[in-house]
Amino acid sequence: MSQPVPPKTLVKILTTMVCTLPHEYGLFWDDDGTMPWKEFYWALQEDPRLRFVRESTLKEMALLGHPLPFVLDGSRLRRIADAWPIAPYPEVEPPDRLFAGIRPRHLAVVRDEGLRALHRSYIPLWARRDTAERMGRRRTAQPVVLEIRAREAYAAGVLFYRAGEDFFLTKAVDAAYVVLPLTALEEGPEKEVAVRPSHRHRASVPSKDEVRADFGSFRVEAQHLQGLFAHRGLQGPRPKASSGEKSAKKGGWKEGARKERRKREV
Repeated sequence: MSQPVPPKTLVKILTTMVCTLPHEYGLFWDDDGTMPWKEFYWALQEDPRLRFVRESTLKEMALLGHPLPFVLDGSRLRRIADAWPIAPYPEVEPPDRLFAGIRPRHLAVVRDEGLRALHRSYIPLWARRDTAERMGRRRTAQPVVLEIRAREAYAAGVLFYRAGEDFFLTKAVDAAYVVLPLTALEEGPEKEVAVRPSHRHRASVPSKDEVRADFGSFRVEAQHLQGLFAHRGLQGPRPKASSGEKSAKKGGWKEGARKERRKREV
C-alpha cells in the first residue's frame, strides 16, 4: 500500500503538472486561462499515487494553508495570474505529420467537417503516433488515431502552436488534410449495421394491447374432456351431505374395529 502524499509535496506535484510542465502530461490551457477539470483528472489517474485526488482535495489544500496557483471554478481549473503568469503559445512551423486520437463515434464528423475545437480553444496534436493513442485512451478504450498532413495545412494558412516538445496545438484542420485509417473506414459501417438488428428485434415484439386474451393454440372447452371420465360423465358437482345424515352403510368403521378386537380376545 502506497504511503499518503504529504500536503506540501502534493502541492508541488500538482503545480508541476498543471503550471510548470503541463505538456508532459498532455495538458494545456485555453486562451481564457482555464482548463477542464475532467482532463486534469484523467491525467491524475495515470499515476497510482495521485488517484485519490478529487475536487474536494483541491479545496482542502487551500483550507490547510497550502494554496495552489490555480483554483477550481465550477467544472474548470482557473489559473491565478498573479501566482503564475499566463504566456501565449508561440506560433511555429509544424513537422510534416502530426497525430490525434479521437473517439470512434466522432469519425464520421471528422470525415465530413475535419477537426474543430468545440469546447476548447485548441486541438491537441502530437508528433508521435503512440503518444496520440495513449492520450486518446483517456477518453475511450479504443481510440481512432488520425494522421494530419500538418506541413501542407500550414502552407494553406492553418496556424500551429507549440505547447511543448512533440506537442502542438491548432484551432481547426480541414478534412482535406486529415488522413483516416483504412481499418476505421472499413469497420465503421459494419459497426453501425451490427447495432441495428437489436432495434428491429425490439420493435417486432407485440405490445400488451396486441396480445389476445386467448393467446395459445386453442381454448379448452367442456366437449374436449368427454371420454376422459366416462364413468362419471359430465355431471355437475356432487351435493354435499348434510351434517345430520348418517352413512347408508350400517355400523361404519367403528363396528369393523369392534369385530377385530373381539377376534383377538378369543
